[in-house]
Amino acid sequence: MHQRLRLLKHQMKMLRPTSAKPPLSGKKRDTIIMFPPSDQQSLELHMLTMIQDLAASLLMEFEKWVLRAESTGTILKTPLDSQSSLGSEEVIKAKKRRLGRAQKIIGDYCLLPGSPVDANAHYTTAIELARLTGDVFWHAGALEGSVCALVRRGYESLEDQVGTWESRV
Repeated sequence: MHQRLRLLKHQMKMLRPTSAKPPLSGKKRDTIIMFPPSDQQSLELHMLTMIQDLAASLLMEFEKWVLRAESTGTILKTPLDSQSSLGSEEVIKAKKRRLGRAQKIIGDYCLLPGSPVDANAHYTTAIELARLTGDVFWHAGALEGSVCALVRRGYESLEDQVGTWESRV
């Protein structure tokens, strides 16, 4: 208990703005983000910048996932597929289904950061490819994703309409 209080006291000292802070070195410099003591508006600006950097990093990571999903030639197999090892006929089927499944996954990755227009374009392609190859479960998944993208897109246009209505009032 005494150790916890000492640790808490030390952490509280770290939060207090002082001019005599020891310089950071090594790993700590990369892991600690400090905001200079200032007014609320400046702190909000610093926080906004940090959040925008985080969002940009997430979007770049999603982009890597999309590019990886497009370029890999692996067969996307799920538990719904046959449990036996793939025979030559099943390999041909799986290769035909791979492109539709990849398009569905790319649509999912586009929907995650909030890009329903791009997501719906990929889902539309996935729907057509899954229908042509008879991949019924992935067809259903692509349809579900497309509906989510359309609802999200409709929600954005609804927000725009509400904003327009509020400006008239």
